[in-house]
Amino acid sequence: MALIAQIAFVLFAGVLVVQVATETSGSPTSRNVRLDVSAEGLWTNVPVKVVNAQNQEFERLPVPPDPYPLKFRADGRWRALDSNHFSFNGVTYRVMDLAPVERNRVCIDAQGRRFACGLNAFKALGNIVRGKFLECRILPGEDAEMTADCVIDGKSLAQILSRVPGLPPQ
Repeated sequence: MALIAQIAFVLFAGVLVVQVATETSGSPTSRNVRLDVSAEGLWTNVPVKVVNAQNQEFERLPVPPDPYPLKFRADGRWRALDSNHFSFNGVTYRVMDLAPVERNRVCIDAQGRRFACGLNAFKALGNIVRGKFLECRILPGEDAEMTADCVIDGKSLAQILSRVPGLPPQ
């Protein structure tokens, strides 16, 4: 019997401590929150007017044209042809502002050593672009090949390639 009285006393004391702690803390108590019928309701007893977007007479601004309408991921349909040409879906494009480098060109660095700058330029185009999402715009011109101004993540492809070490200067 004494054990039951001790358990009851401990439980009563625990509840009392929790109650005192919640009343003395600075947080609002449940007595301040009104969750009864007179509180502002989430639900109404009257129908709510539904707005029909087709009947609205707001001014509709035209969508500006996309500066880079040709968008694609350089996947299996994309192929680097040389240092400044690529093909996508069978169409050949030339990268704007990028000078061509022959694939078999050999350059000499500042220390007088020879290196395969033509092969480096070809591989750089393939390695930098492959798997990336490109946005391009086709520039008008009289020549047969299509000149493309392309960007990757907002950066010009020609600028990205011009910063690659081991390539001949443009």
